[in-house]
Order: sequence, then structure tokens, then C-alpha cells
Amino acid sequence: MVERPEDWTTDSTAALSLHLFDGPGHDQETILQPKWTYALFGETEQIFGYKKLRIRLYIHALTLQTWLDVRYEEQLAVSLGVHMEPVEEILLNHLPHQTKVCINGKVVSSDASQLKTVDVAAWKKAVVSESRSGTQYKKPIHFYTRAGKTFAILKLALPDSQDCVSWMQIFSLLYIEGASLIDEEDERFDVFVVYETQDGQPIRFVGYCTCYKYYFYDKATHAFDVVRYRISQFLTLPHFQKQGHGGQLYDTIFADCQRDSKVLEVTVEDPSEAFDDLRDRRDFSRLLRERTLETLAGQGLIPSPAAISDASRKAKMAPAQFRRMLELYLLRQANAPNKGKQPASSSFGRQLRLFIKRRIYKKNAAVLKLLDPSERKRKLAETYTAQVEDYRRILKTLKVESREAGNGISDALNGSAEPASKRVRVE
Repeated sequence: MVERPEDWTTDSTAALSLHLFDGPGHDQETILQPKWTYALFGETEQIFGYKKLRIRLYIHALTLQTWLDVRYEEQLAVSLGVHMEPVEEILLNHLPHQTKVCINGKVVSSDASQLKTVDVAAWKKAVVSESRSGTQYKKPIHFYTRAGKTFAILKLALPDSQDCVSWMQIFSLLYIEGASLIDEEDERFDVFVVYETQDGQPIRFVGYCTCYKYYFYDKATHAFDVVRYRISQFLTLPHFQKQGHGGQLYDTIFADCQRDSKVLEVTVEDPSEAFDDLRDRRDFSRLLRERTLETLAGQGLIPSPAAISDASRKAKMAPAQFRRMLELYLLRQANAPNKGKQPASSSFGRQLRLFIKRRIYKKNAAVLKLLDPSERKRKLAETYTAQVEDYRRILKTLKVESREAGNGISDALNGSAEPASKRVRVE
């Protein structure tokens, strides 16, 4: 029996740190803390069996080659009868087999499983030198600049790029909620990778996205080889976030799909609220640039279901997401004076309210039918109001509301002028 088990228990999120390095010196490191560690150490995010445990992952900023450094003051004796999986073995289950492992200053030899003294600085120096020896990367499909720096996006296919992708996967477990490792041998995966570049060559890893190709039968064209392209894991490293890299990555993926005649639709797997916001902003901006929504709305104040379906298909968007963007556009138009003309009429406001409410009712019909008429009407009104508030928040973020319309949505839609304090997404 272990006395005072709390003395042998460590918070795994606090104990683990990531050290991304450009060179052998400590001044050339960027230190990151994981957001989650339950994928590694369980829901409690605790490690049992060590005192003063510290885990460091030294990761090269470009190649992502990794050195696992585990240090502790004392380890619980096996003789006490407590089953305890060594912490390094838990981590190695989620890292490439080439990962170097160091325990209390000694490295485990990959060939003879013997311990020997090693200098992590020497390893870092060797990795940096190797990375500068002319490693060949695929030709980027997109370049862009941010704050005077140039970035490139590469498209990799599995399993050909398995060695490169295997080093990236640990990031998804630590920074994407509910993520799991992908099958690196599945050829239906594509991986889009963002690098910071210098003189045309990658120098730092910024982030990546995995996408999966689902082949299915298309009833409209009777084709068997069309693809529903699903965005799966989407990640920008913490120190590169809020710099526009996610938007560039999303736009590049969508542009690549638009060029591919086999891709019928782009979807997203279990998006977070932050990704939903990114997706809304980029989709809406793209559809405005391409005049898709303007053309569609020009067919009548409220387009027909057939027209909406056709436009959604041409845009290669999931029907629910396209409909959301259309509602957002119509809502914006309802309060946007056009060349001195008056804002949209109250008649259009009523039509738009019904348009949105019919979609909400259809989506939730099974539940709403169980309610009595008065409760059903109240629930429908609440859901509609939440939807309009969410649209207002997005429009304010995009800064697409005209100055003449002020900060609010038109009175024809019965909405308050203040943005929603908490994000609500209603399908």
C-alpha cells in the first residue's frame, strides 16, 4: 500500500512542455505548454508513480525530430505491487519510433537498450546541421506574406509522406480536443502543411491540416468516383495563432478542391466553435468575392430551393453551410441601403424571418412536434432569435455592415443592436 499517494501524483499538463528549437542554445527555443493531455494520460490528466516529474519534448522547429527527456526525483518501487506503466512508454506509443529517449540524463540506446551518457545540445546541433544540408521539399501550392515574412503551403499525400507526417501527429493530441492519430498508410488522406520560408526554403513548421477523401455514388451525374472531401484535423501552433495562417490554410484547401473536378463537396468533421467561426468568415468572404450570393439573390428576394441546391453544388459546399451563408447574406442585405435607396421593406423582413424559421423547423421537426402549439411557437422564436444574434456577431466581425445601417440589423428582423455575448450556432 502506498502512503500519501498524492505525493506520487503529477498533473500531466503541467509536467509536460514542448521546446521547439532552431539551434542548440536555450535562447533559440520556443517553449509551449499543451492544452490537453488526456489522450496520453487519461481523463484525469494525472501521472502516478513519480516525485517531481518533468517531461520535455525537444522538437526541431522544421523537421520536428524529437528528443523525449524525462526527469524525476524518485520512482515508485515495483515491489509495492502497484501497476505503473513507465511514462516514457506511454509517450512513445504516440511518437515515431525514431524518437530519442533520455531518462534522468541518460539516453536509452535504440540498438541495445542500454543506458549511456548523452548531451542533448550535441543532438540538437546535429539535427540543425542535418536540416540545413539540402533536404528537398515538395513544390508549394501557395505562398503568402505576414509581417514581412513569407510562408508556403505544401500538399502531401499518404503514404508517400509518412515519415514527415508522423512527426506532426503528437501536436493534434495536445492541441485538438478529441483528436486521434490518423492512419499514415491510408492513401485517402491528404495533408496540407504550412511552413515559414526563407530564400524559398522552409525553415519552420507552422501548422497543418489532414483531409480525407470519401468516394461515393453521385445520383445527379451517375458517377462512382466523385469525392466528398472532409477536413479533419486543423491546427496552427500556438505561437503562430491569430496571425491569419488558419484563414490562408483553409482558403488554400478550398481552392485546391475547386480545381479538382473529382471533388463534389467540402465538409468538416466535428468542428470546434473557433473553427466554425473561421469557416464562416472565409466562406462568406469567398462567396462575396465570387459574387455567388449576389447572383443567387438576384433570382428573387428569396431564392427557390432548386436554385439554392444548384448554387450550393457549384460552390462545392455542404448544403447546410451554404444555406447558412445565404441567410447571412440576406440578413446583411436587409439592412444595407443601396445607392441612396431605402433599406429593405418590412415585407422582405417578414419573408426572411419565415425563410429562416422554416429551415429551423424542418431541422428540428421531430422534437418540435412533441410540444403543444404555444410552447412550439416559443421555442421556434427563441431559436430564431439566437440565430439572428449569431449572424449579427459574424457580420460585426467581418465589418461588412454599411455605415448607413449603423451597428444593428434592420428593425424588419426584430433584432437588438448589441452583438451576442456568447456564440450560438443553430443549424
